[in-house]
Amino acid sequence: AILEKTIIVLILLYAGGVRLFRPAYTSTPEGTTSSTAINLAIYAFTFLVITLRWKHFVYGLTKEKLLLLTTIVALCSVLWSADVASTLDTNKGLFRATALGIHIAVRYSLKEQLHLAAWAFGIAALLSLFYCLFIPQISIQLAMSDETAGWRGVFYHKNHFGRQMSYATAVFLVLGLKQPQHRWLWWLMLSISVGLLLISNSKTALLCFACSIALLPIVIAIRQSLQKLSIILPYILLPLM
Repeated sequence: AILEKTIIVLILLYAGGVRLFRPAYTSTPEGTTSSTAINLAIYAFTFLVITLRWKHFVYGLTKEKLLLLTTIVALCSVLWSADVASTLDTNKGLFRATALGIHIAVRYSLKEQLHLAAWAFGIAALLSLFYCLFIPQISIQLAMSDETAGWRGVFYHKNHFGRQMSYATAVFLVLGLKQPQHRWLWWLMLSISVGLLLISNSKTALLCFACSIALLPIVIAIRQSLQKLSIILPYILLPLM
């Protein structure tokens, strides 16, 4: 189980765009032999875990009818695509991500899924902090004609980095509020993620983060109202029975 979780965290890092070795100031990844080998390894791992737990996978696949229908439509889009080769290549990634996502959803509880995401985001954040402090020539994006400068860490672009850190803040905030165990760690990683988000200088990521924080009190209020309603409602309906 530990080995499987470790591999899933590594896959999340790779799928999230973490690249430890790349040319300086490169904004788009280039296909390499190593990336091909990694993709094949991910396919092999996905096939293995699905084969070992195929009944659980079928259950998860058939439980969410909308997900199944959407995936089928996306895979069939090759039939009317103007660029069949590109669509086939995209569909392979879609199938792999969907299959592995279904396995994770069925195999692990929501708490475990949050912990897997926290591990991936935590590693990405700490690696980015290390790279920006000690290898700035490849981890800090310089100002361009249409963009401002900002940190990009172990990602290809500061906007991508900022977006990942905005996701990280949501995960660490939830864990900090809901998980008493290691709460200090969740708040520490939340502080680091927020700091990296600000230094990334990604306006879109900052806007998403601000909207999430603004909506948080509303979500809490709605949840508390629903909890109160669930307690009061039986007493309201009892005289009507």
